[in-house]
Amino acid sequence: MRTSPISDRIAVMQSFREAGYEVSVSFAPVIYYEGWLEDWKLVFDGMNEVLDEQTKRNLFAEIIFLTHNEQLHYVNLV
Repeated sequence: MRTSPISDRIAVMQSFREAGYEVSVSFAPVIYYEGWLEDWKLVFDGMNEVLDEQTKRNLFAEIIFLTHNEQLHYVNLV
C-alpha cells in the first residue's frame, strides 16, 4: 500500500497540531465483518492513549461506512 502504519500516523498528529496545523482523520471504508467493532475500538483506544486533550478537542474526523450489497456490486463495476 506504500502508506505508513496507523500507529505511526497517530504518533505524529500531536506534533502537527503543536506546529499549527489543523489535524484531521478520515477512516474509510469502514467495512462490516465479524469483529469490526473490536478492531476499530483498538484504533480509537490507541488515539485516546497517544493524543493530548487539546489535539483531541481540535481533531476533525470523517468516517465513511461501506454500505454495499450484491445488487449494487454489478452497478459499481460499470
